[in-house]
Amino acid sequence: MPRQLGDIEGFIKVVSDAQSGHLLGATLLCAGGAELIHRSIDLLNAHAPAAVIKNAVHIHPTLAEAVQGAVTKLG
Repeated sequence: MPRQLGDIEGFIKVVSDAQSGHLLGATLLCAGGAELIHRSIDLLNAHAPAAVIKNAVHIHPTLAEAVQGAVTKLG
């Protein structure tokens, strides 16, 4: 479970193209990761930029917010 929900164990990594900003992949080794990865799969299939996640409005605390935190670190 990500830090947003009180757990300090786990790992979320999101990779995007530096020039286009398009999402290239994601790794989620955390509780709920099997559900959260579908969010990344949908964006990959849509050839969407990582900014779609970064600019989304999420309620707090949620697992989706943890993925948004990883994307926000992309720059």
